Order: sequence, then structure tokens, then C-alpha cells
Amino acid sequence: MPVGGARPGAGRPAGSKNKKTKEMLELVAREGITPLEVMIDNMRFAYEQAQMAEADAVLSSDALELIRNGDHEGAREVIARLVQQEMNYRTKAQECARDAAPYMHPRLATVTVGNKPGETFKTENVSALDVIQGRLDVIAARRGAESDTSKPH
Repeated sequence: MPVGGARPGAGRPAGSKNKKTKEMLELVAREGITPLEVMIDNMRFAYEQAQMAEADAVLSSDALELIRNGDHEGAREVIARLVQQEMNYRTKAQECARDAAPYMHPRLATVTVGNKPGETFKTENVSALDVIQGRLDVIAARRGAESDTSKPH
């Protein structure tokens, strides 16, 4: 019998949760908030802050006061600071959205279109009426299957 090294079937199965991970998942389930919910909440918060910062930059009373007093450079600095604050919030919202996206929108599978290499491309002309009739046939088949399962045997 071999001693040490990798052996078929030895060790914890791939993808299985260890004790610490199971405890963490149970805690998250009890607390009622998931990491995805935190990401979405942070995204929404940052987005709202960006919108408020944008409004502040447009309606800045500090900048208007500086312009009235002839301090155009000071007004420019105030507006630049507020615009930078808006961009920081927008960047944070985008980062949160990017982190959450894989959990909300699955990636599309790769689809090969066409025939095998060397074969001519084959098309089939199907009328709109044929497409509609095909869909109706599918619906009728589903309804027939549903009514069969709802009848007592």
C-alpha cells in the first residue's frame, strides 16, 4: 500500500464546504443579509450620492457666492471638487454593480452558428404563419399534458 502522495478518492470532495464555511453560510442565512444584498445596497447608495453631488455641483451656493464676489478661480475649484466627488461615487457604484452582475445576470453560452467546415450554408424559408402555428402546437401540447396530470387516475 502506498504511503503519502495523491491517491484516487482521498481527501475532501472537490467543492464541498468545510466546517467554517458551513458555519458562515448558516450565520448569513440567520442574519438575513447576503453579500449580494450588501453589494446591491452599496451600489444604490453610491449612485444616490453621485446624483446628489451632481445637483450640488450645479446648484452650489458656495460657487455662486464666489462668482458674485468676482472669485472665478475659487468658484471653479469648488465646482471641480464637487464634480470629482460625484465621479468618485459613480465609480464606486459601477464597481459594486460589476461585482454583483455575475450573480444577477448569467453569462451567455457560446453558440456556433452555421454548418461544418467545408459544407455550404443551408437555410430554410419559414413563413410567419408556420412559426405561429408551431408555437400554437407547443402551447396546445403543454395544455394537453397539464390536463392529463390534473385528472385523477
